Amino acid sequence: MCICFSRSLDQEYPTGDETQLESDLQVIERHYGIKQRWCQSDEVFQSTLRDLDQEVRGHLILQAQNEARERVTLLNLKRKYPDGQGIAIRLSKQVNACNRRLKKIITGYNGLQWPPQTTKFPSHLEFPDVRDVSLPLYSFIDEPTGDKSGVPRALKRRAIDALHLKTRAAEEKLLLQREMDTLIHHLHQQHEHLHSAINDTTDPGSKAVLLHSIILLERKLYNAMIMFTNHITVVAPPPNVYLPEFTSVSQSVISADLHILLCDDSSHDKEDEADENDVDDDDDDEVDDCN
Repeated sequence: MCICFSRSLDQEYPTGDETQLESDLQVIERHYGIKQRWCQSDEVFQSTLRDLDQEVRGHLILQAQNEARERVTLLNLKRKYPDGQGIAIRLSKQVNACNRRLKKIITGYNGLQWPPQTTKFPSHLEFPDVRDVSLPLYSFIDEPTGDKSGVPRALKRRAIDALHLKTRAAEEKLLLQREMDTLIHHLHQQHEHLHSAINDTTDPGSKAVLLHSIILLERKLYNAMIMFTNHITVVAPPPNVYLPEFTSVSQSVISADLHILLCDDSSHDKEDEADENDVDDDDDDEVDDCN
């Protein structure tokens, strides 16, 4: 009775630990009562080794091809974005992760204890040999070691590229929505600071400059709220506005209850101003009577 001992494809392959291998073989032989091992010159050993070599090396090269496709797709996407942009930085990290996985596959391939049993498998791999899917290494991948579905590689590659493009588009959309929220929040903070400065200053010249600045800021905020309203949940305009256009944006962007509340606040402000004007007029009348 004979047995061939090999490790799973998902495990690390031995790189020379013959002592451990010998110990494992002895345990198996005692368990199954094996009295004679295969010799390397036996036909059954040679046939089993060829099958194992075809399976192991073919599996590793297929893994390398999948990683190489992923790497090429990421590089093509990265070229569309300037360096330093958030999506470009993320793509660079994913390219580096692909490179690390390719190097791990190369280490596993070069660490196999037996030489290639067929001429189509190279005896040694380097990173330049596996990084591009158009390299000769992958020319036999449609043979039995590769995919048996019958779908052409070119069509599969187009489908993979389309899937990656869809995934990156969703990620970029999420990043843009976050940038929209950040911009709206930043403009609201600037508006609050300017409004506080206007209330605190008594100098007419400074107040005029601040009023000009806050009106320009409100125009930016108004345009941003109009453009972003179909993409994010736009918050209500600032409670104290100087731009008349915010009346229309309040009606179209925010809820009716909140709009009524803001309008009530505005009406109260106008009533207060009217009361102050009436008081000033009464004072002027009293002064005229005294004269």
